[in-house]
Amino acid sequence: QAPLALGCSCCLARQSALYPSLSVSMMLGRIAAASRLAASRTMVRPPAMPFAGAARGAAHVSAPKPLSIRMDSLFVKCVIAALIYFVPQDAVFMTGLFWY
Repeated sequence: QAPLALGCSCCLARQSALYPSLSVSMMLGRIAAASRLAASRTMVRPPAMPFAGAARGAAHVSAPKPLSIRMDSLFVKCVIAALIYFVPQDAVFMTGLFWY
């Protein structure tokens, strides 16, 4: 019998029926090839120049700082509500602490 072509999709069912170990080895070979390809794509390369500061004009951000805050935002409403709720309590407590 003539050997079957390994990449032929029309003969894949006959190949797996005639050579069961061949289909397993083909599957393992394809998995190995895919993992080698993925590993070569995600290979970490060292930078060309060491970082001496900002790279390519990018600004160094030490903390997230919003450029503007809308006064009708939920954040501002929560801050106002917290101030209204906690400041009188704190004022009474601090007054009692200093007066005593």
